Amino acid sequence: MKDEATFILGSLYRSFEIDYLEASKYFRVLHQRHPGNLALETQYRQTSLAGTIEQNGISWLRENLDTIPEEYGIGNSGVLNGMAYSFMGQQETDVALALFHANIDLFPDEANPFDSLAECYATLGNTEEAIRYSKLCLEKLDGDVTINDQFRETLKELNEERLQQMGAGTGV
Repeated sequence: MKDEATFILGSLYRSFEIDYLEASKYFRVLHQRHPGNLALETQYRQTSLAGTIEQNGISWLRENLDTIPEEYGIGNSGVLNGMAYSFMGQQETDVALALFHANIDLFPDEANPFDSLAECYATLGNTEEAIRYSKLCLEKLDGDVTINDQFRETLKELNEERLQQMGAGTGV
């Protein structure tokens, strides 16, 4: 039960206390005890990344963007998207925006990061940027090989609806 308790503590610090540095200590222990466990490694690396960003700021994220994917196990756009939404939920919109932009830099051919950034801007009331990124999302849809047809259609509908609500045509 010791590993389960350690995992729960790490999860509590990550999700409820929003203390990424403390959470990463617990996930590091589990990662060291179970070095072949990909799920524990992922939890540790991503929590460490969130803590490092929180500790060193957005400028660190921008300066180290080239090394972050390998060092922190960012293999797809869903990782940074999830982190960005987490920071949005904590009202840390500057960090969330930086993560959404970093996601676009790392995965420029994927539509979902553009959709997420558009949603963030819409939430912040920045209509101009929300429209811009919704249109870019729609442009990326056909060429995005990382999503299935059902998700492609969902993204299309979401962005067309967002554009309509903001009084903008799709222009795509």
